[in-house]
Amino acid sequence: DKLDIYLPKSGLASNTHYTVRNGDTLWDIARTFQTSVKELKTWNNIHNPSGLRPGTRLRIRPESEQSIAE
Repeated sequence: DKLDIYLPKSGLASNTHYTVRNGDTLWDIARTFQTSVKELKTWNNIHNPSGLRPGTRLRIRPESEQSIAE
Protein backbone atom coordinates (compact mmCIF):
# COMPACT_ATOMS: atom_id res chain seq x y z
CA ASP A 1 0.00 0.00 0.00
CA LYS A 2 1.15 3.53 -0.76
CA LEU A 3 0.17 6.79 0.93
CA ASP A 4 1.16 10.04 -0.79
CA ILE A 5 1.19 13.18 1.33
CA TYR A 6 1.76 16.52 -0.38
CA LEU A 7 3.36 19.18 1.79
CA PRO A 8 3.08 22.88 0.98
CA LYS A 9 6.20 25.02 0.53
CA SER A 10 6.38 27.71 3.24
CA GLY A 11 2.62 27.65 3.85
CA LEU A 12 1.82 29.16 0.45
CA ALA A 13 -0.18 26.20 -0.84
CA SER A 14 -3.66 24.89 -0.26
CA ASN A 15 -4.73 21.39 -1.25
CA THR A 16 -5.02 22.34 -4.90
CA HIS A 17 -3.31 25.73 -5.36
CA TYR A 18 0.12 27.32 -4.89
CA THR A 19 1.05 30.99 -4.85
CA VAL A 20 4.20 31.66 -6.90
CA ARG A 21 7.10 33.24 -5.02
CA ASN A 22 10.03 35.25 -6.33
CA GLY A 23 12.53 32.89 -8.01
CA ASP A 24 10.07 30.00 -8.53
CA THR A 25 10.05 28.14 -11.83
CA LEU A 26 7.45 25.70 -13.11
CA TRP A 27 10.09 22.98 -12.84
CA ASP A 28 10.69 23.78 -9.14
CA ILE A 29 6.96 23.87 -8.41
CA ALA A 30 6.31 20.63 -10.30
CA ARG A 31 9.14 18.89 -8.44
CA THR A 32 7.93 20.16 -5.04
CA PHE A 33 4.39 18.88 -5.63
CA GLN A 34 5.34 15.67 -7.46
CA THR A 35 3.73 16.59 -10.76
CA SER A 36 5.03 17.61 -14.17
CA VAL A 37 5.62 20.93 -15.88
CA LYS A 38 3.32 19.76 -18.68
CA GLU A 39 0.46 19.17 -16.21
CA LEU A 40 0.99 22.54 -14.51
CA LYS A 41 0.93 24.26 -17.90
CA THR A 42 -2.26 22.41 -18.88
CA TRP A 43 -4.13 22.98 -15.59
CA ASN A 44 -3.20 26.69 -15.59
CA ASN A 45 -3.49 27.44 -19.31
CA ILE A 46 0.16 28.59 -19.43
CA HIS A 47 1.55 29.11 -22.91
CA ASN A 48 4.65 31.11 -21.95
CA PRO A 49 6.29 29.92 -18.70
CA SER A 50 8.61 32.94 -18.70
CA GLY A 51 5.53 35.02 -17.89
CA LEU A 52 5.22 33.40 -14.44
CA ARG A 53 5.12 36.16 -11.81
CA PRO A 54 5.26 36.20 -7.98
CA GLY A 55 1.77 36.28 -6.51
CA THR A 56 0.27 34.22 -9.34
CA ARG A 57 -2.00 31.47 -7.96
CA LEU A 58 -1.45 28.13 -9.72
CA ARG A 59 -3.50 24.96 -9.63
CA ILE A 60 -1.15 22.19 -8.47
CA ARG A 61 -3.65 19.31 -8.59
CA PRO A 62 -6.51 18.54 -10.94
CA GLU A 63 -9.88 19.46 -9.46
CA SER A 64 -10.88 15.84 -8.83
CA GLU A 65 -7.65 14.88 -6.96
CA GLN A 66 -7.37 15.18 -3.19
CA SER A 67 -4.29 16.29 -1.26
CA ILE A 68 -3.92 12.79 0.18
CA ALA A 69 -4.25 10.05 -2.43
CA GLU A 70 -4.89 6.38 -1.88
